[in-house]
Amino acid sequence: FKPGAVDGIALHGMGGVGTNRRLIKAGAMDVVPCHVSQNAEFIADGTIACDVALVQVAPPGENGRYSLGLGADHTRAAVDKARVVIAEVNRRVPQTTCDVALTDADIDVLIETDRQPIQLPSAAIGELERRIAGHVDSFIPDRATLQVGFGAIPEAIIAMLGNRRDLGVHSGMVGDSLVELVGRGVVTNAAKGMDEGVSITGVLFGTDDKLYRFAHRNPAVKLCPVSYTHAFDVLSRLQRYVSVNSALEVDLTGQVNAESIGGDYIGAVGGQVDFVRAAGRSPGGA
Repeated sequence: FKPGAVDGIALHGMGGVGTNRRLIKAGAMDVVPCHVSQNAEFIADGTIACDVALVQVAPPGENGRYSLGLGADHTRAAVDKARVVIAEVNRRVPQTTCDVALTDADIDVLIETDRQPIQLPSAAIGELERRIAGHVDSFIPDRATLQVGFGAIPEAIIAMLGNRRDLGVHSGMVGDSLVELVGRGVVTNAAKGMDEGVSITGVLFGTDDKLYRFAHRNPAVKLCPVSYTHAFDVLSRLQRYVSVNSALEVDLTGQVNAESIGGDYIGAVGGQVDFVRAAGRSPGGA
């Protein structure tokens, strides 16, 4: 959506990520101020209304089920609540492992396409990002389980983990860097205490050549709903759970602003608080 083309439409978004930022700045979108862990329950109880759900899925597998492809975060909750479900079956979307795949009974209208899914390459890393990453280095031990946000600073932190061993991943999203860490033997998911050998995520933020190809029919990557990726009782049981996120401002008392600069809303409530709270309770977490 563009700000000049939404007359008569009331838009609500989860934050100022991507193209939402210009909509919010133009007064064309309101922000839903909730943690990611609350999305599914808010959809279920009608706090976030869902009459028609438009979803993108992969072609059906041998079992006839449609993988959610790039995102399983609150998609199933929307499908279960909606009066009408319109599914775009995109031949280029990877068939990813997920427990909440759709069946023909879930879909009212099915449209087949063959187009490149959204491409989100890793952010460029500069000297400032490398310096910040250097300060974080001592907080990530061998055999830690990681949650990593999106952006240049998290990417810089991931880039320095080449000497780690048996790291695990349980995150709201993963990017192309996961492929590199698995290929170098850094991420094995052998010491998480659960989901052994499997990287857990809600969304894939990457590119065809790396992450999407890697995740296609790969049981070592599993997409899960927010009720698993962001749930406190799940996260707090992970071993040495380390939450890595970006901030816009941090004051001397440790309060973090990750949403706005001045009058511009550019971030989101997101899942940061969900992850930080759980990491504080995880055995050996940070």
